[in-house]
Amino acid sequence: MSKRTASSTSFGSSNTPLAKRTSLNAYFPSTTGPPKPPSPLVSSDPLTDRSSTFIAHAAPCTNHTQAQTLQNYVRNLRSTTHPVECTHEIMAYRCMGLKPGKTGLDSEDDWKVEINGDDDGEKGGSTIIKQVLTQEGGVDVAIVVSRLYGGVMLGPVRFNHIRACASQALSRLLSAQNLSNLLSRLSSLDAEIASHSSSPTKAPAKDQYVGLDEAKAERLVTAREKRLELLVKKRRQEEEELWREVERQEAEENSEPVEQPAVAGEVKEAEDGSVDANEEEEALARAVEDEAGAQGGGFLPEEAGAVDAESKEVAGQAGLANGK
Repeated sequence: MSKRTASSTSFGSSNTPLAKRTSLNAYFPSTTGPPKPPSPLVSSDPLTDRSSTFIAHAAPCTNHTQAQTLQNYVRNLRSTTHPVECTHEIMAYRCMGLKPGKTGLDSEDDWKVEINGDDDGEKGGSTIIKQVLTQEGGVDVAIVVSRLYGGVMLGPVRFNHIRACASQALSRLLSAQNLSNLLSRLSSLDAEIASHSSSPTKAPAKDQYVGLDEAKAERLVTAREKRLELLVKKRRQEEEELWREVERQEAEENSEPVEQPAVAGEVKEAEDGSVDANEEEEALARAVEDEAGAQGGGFLPEEAGAVDAESKEVAGQAGLANGK
């Protein structure tokens, strides 16, 4: 076996933005064909070594059936990097699954990690992909590494190529999923900012985030979160000031004395004075009568009449005095 030189193995450029790469769906001649795997579906750059070409495809996966769907889809794929049916379509997947008899509602122990693969004639190939998935944290992911055999046996180095392609495809899939989550977060933040803004804001264009890469999306999310935080703080301060103003006005209203009309006050004062005068007259008259009654028992009838006349005269004078 000839020794591989550095120039005989090449990776395509890994700096190509994900959004600018051609969709794999464009390579199907018609809408008929094998079922498509869940999106996003990403691929690695092709790697060529002594006429053998390796390329990996990765997609979300939650069970064995979806992993087989991806494998069959890639097997029938025709593109510049996958022009014919390849010699091997090496597949492996790693996903979370429920243990038998479990519902997933009790605890984390209800779940298990399911990992499996298919060498498709390349013995030990799926083991390499499973190692990549485990070591790089791939969960609910399936990867298919295609190898187009060029007639020259590569030996153990072929496993390095399988690992490199699988790792690059997984990294791109995780980035694509993260970008999708960031774009969803941006849309949610835009809606929240509009609801907290005091002035009407222009609705964001539907295509304003098209072509946005992961790094820019992360910066935008951070900026939007800070803006929303300031708007929420400002709204809270405005509400607190409003409540303080309401409480101040209520306190002022409760502390103001109730003023009575002037005419009503004068009438009440006159009535009070009249009542006091009548009470004094009645009390004085009772006192005179009591005194006369107490003394009248030892008098003669004519003397009693004189006392009675005197008491009436005193009572009359008291009434005149109070009437002044």
